Parts: sequence; structure tokens; C-alpha cells
Amino acid sequence: SVYEEVSRIRDHLIKVIRDLRKEGIRAKVPPLGVMIEIPSCVQLIPKLGKLADFFCVGSNDLLQYYMACDRNNHSVNHLYRWHHPPFLMALADIAQKCENVSTDVSICGEMAGELWGSLVLIGLGYQNLSMDKRTLAVHHRLISQCQTGKLQRLIKKLLDCETSLEALETM
Repeated sequence: SVYEEVSRIRDHLIKVIRDLRKEGIRAKVPPLGVMIEIPSCVQLIPKLGKLADFFCVGSNDLLQYYMACDRNNHSVNHLYRWHHPPFLMALADIAQKCENVSTDVSICGEMAGELWGSLVLIGLGYQNLSMDKRTLAVHHRLISQCQTGKLQRLIKKLLDCETSLEALETM
């Protein structure tokens, strides 16, 4: 949730590798990844990009925290929808920030496993999607038939929507 956590972990990894090498064990520092699951991490991407080898967006938790809703609370779980325009804007911002720091980003969570969700994510610039292996073949067929330009035009329309219902109707 803060820069210091990632910095300390990186320093600790380097220390462990040095200690192993002193003992004659051949080891190298493993790639360090950062999960983007809370809103504070989004703003840290430019700084964390100096420490992290890759990012992974945890869309379930990020959506829950970003929209201030508990997906298991019936009073507010209507807000737990990945197609809310502010959440799509956040995902677009994350993809752009990762591109700006030349750091790979992947995404995991329910959104990537939904057909429309995976198409929207590709249109936003995500290239690595994590999903249940049972849906992989269907997604592969769908994605292989899509044109990136059309998806990017759809994304522009979605980002201009004012409500999640409008976004759904746009899809």
C-alpha cells in the first residue's frame, strides 16, 4: 500500500541473495511483482516501476475498494460492477502508467474471465489476462477474431459513459 513496503522487500531479497552467494549457492534475485489491489497503489506506479519487474492488477479487490463497496453486502453490492465508468477510467490509468514506466502489467480476477470483460481489458491495453482454464478456449477464439482498433473505439465510448447502465448498453 506504500512505497516503503516494496522497497524493503526488494532490499531483503537482495540481502538474501548476497547471503546465499557468500555460502557458495548460485542464486539470482527473482523478479519482483507488485499487486495493484488498492487505490493508493495506482498513484505509486510511476515510483514503484523503478523497483518492480511487473505489476498485476487484482481486479476483484481493486473494484471493491475503488467503488467503496462490499461485494457480499446486499445493501451496496450493486456498486460492485466492473463496467462502472470510474473503474474503467482507473484501469485505463493503470495501463497507461505501466506503459509509461515500461513495466509489464497483467490482470487477474472475475473481469478477465468474462467475455466482455476480457475484450474491454484488451481494448484498455492489457495483454496478459488470468482466467479459469475452462474458459480459455472460448476467450481465445473470441479475442483472435477481434480487431484492436474497434476495441479501442469501444473503450473511448465506454470511458465517456456516465453510468454503468449506459456502459452496458454501449457494449
